[in-house]
Amino acid sequence: LDEPLWKDQRPIALTSRLKDDAAFPAVAYCGYDDEFLYLAIHCGAPAALPKLQLQARRRDEDLSGRDRLQLCIDLDRDYTSYYQFDIDDRGHTAESCFGDATWNPRWFVAVDRGESSWTCEIAIPLAELTSEPINGHTAWAIGLQRTIPGHGFQSWQPEATTETLPHGFGLLMFE
Repeated sequence: LDEPLWKDQRPIALTSRLKDDAAFPAVAYCGYDDEFLYLAIHCGAPAALPKLQLQARRRDEDLSGRDRLQLCIDLDRDYTSYYQFDIDDRGHTAESCFGDATWNPRWFVAVDRGESSWTCEIAIPLAELTSEPINGHTAWAIGLQRTIPGHGFQSWQPEATTETLPHGFGLLMFE
């Protein structure tokens, strides 16, 4: 996370409601430019991460058994329809549009793993989400959470639950 974009962003802590996650903290950063919405997340691991076997990445894979992130974006803030992007600690992805898993947008993911943490950087072309320009009055509802099987759930919004409930989304304000 040493690109200039991340240096100017305010960190967003993902925390557990139970406050039992001090051993595996997670922090996110969000940014944008004329072409992309960017998200970066650094996740501490609750245990040493195993070495990965080389595998081909697949779209719309079942990520439920993995340490994973979920980003939900509700552009019109109706709290019923939203885009969902899922990424696991290997960089495998799944996405859906209003619950339709056949939606396959173009987006970019990079994951770096160490022994005790993993970092993910995401770039989503704004054209995949909206034809409207982003300006200082734009506000989207978003959900951002991390699920660590056997260890817990972290989120930046206090109303979040392990089940995706749009009414618990927070607001992303563009400046």
